[in-house]
Amino acid sequence: MPSSFFTINTEQGKIISVAVTAMSADSKPYDRLKDIKAFVESKAGVKGLVDSGITSIPPFFIHPPDSLSTKAPTSSNPNIIPTIDLSGVDSGKRLVLVQQVAHACRELGFFQIVNHGIPLKVMENMIGAIKSFNEQPTEIKSRIYGSKRSVDFGCNIGMLKAATWRDTLRVLPSHSNFEPKEIPEICRDEVLEWDNEVKQVGEVLMGLLCEGLGLENRFVFQILTNDEYKSVEHRVLTNSHDEPRASVAVFFNTINNDVLYGPFEELVSTDKPALYQPFTLSDFMKRYVTEDLGGKSLKNHYRL
Repeated sequence: MPSSFFTINTEQGKIISVAVTAMSADSKPYDRLKDIKAFVESKAGVKGLVDSGITSIPPFFIHPPDSLSTKAPTSSNPNIIPTIDLSGVDSGKRLVLVQQVAHACRELGFFQIVNHGIPLKVMENMIGAIKSFNEQPTEIKSRIYGSKRSVDFGCNIGMLKAATWRDTLRVLPSHSNFEPKEIPEICRDEVLEWDNEVKQVGEVLMGLLCEGLGLENRFVFQILTNDEYKSVEHRVLTNSHDEPRASVAVFFNTINNDVLYGPFEELVSTDKPALYQPFTLSDFMKRYVTEDLGGKSLKNHYRL
């Protein structure tokens, strides 16, 4: 089975005014690169900006109007999201679960799960520990800021249209040089316990996803299924509460970064030929972090 890596994002609350001008206070053109360099070198992250008492968001965090989606949320009703109850996964209900998961992936590309087996205390401990990490002084968090190792902390800057208004602690247990002791002590035990629990759930879901396609247990996303399953387009709206929002995103990755991937042969036929060209995961991830997609999904880059 593929290994996991996950990012822990903390979006700072206390919404402040947005600086939309491209000119500095002395009427000189705004020097975006200079501001980004100063921000990165401070190693303080977004929380450091908020704690410094700034009254306006630096322009390099602001998306140009032409890059913003004009789509409004279709509904605030959570009932439109399918809910899959995993409590019967090892019983006679498994076939029903496979059908439910496959239907959700074909029709919407998104679903939520309940009764997945991860204790509530483990989830609460994880979120609490991550919040404690982010509340530490900058001089402690800065020790792993931008380390580019299996554990690092920072704010997603890049050189695209705008930076993200969040701080991220990234953990890659599948990294060849991963050492648990690299995880900050304040959240180490909680992160390791969470990783162990969530990988088990991930393996269960991978099994259900593959069974829904009539395949043996593998890892999937939309390209490999030849569009049988959808990868839903989504976005995170601005936090409307005057407090930070913490989230934990988990990704299952193959460790074979340079193997060619494409639609599964079992899902390709004369009636439905391959819709995507082969690619390596290393190429996929490089494009993911460096290319300006213009609001378009990366999967379209590989579409034939």
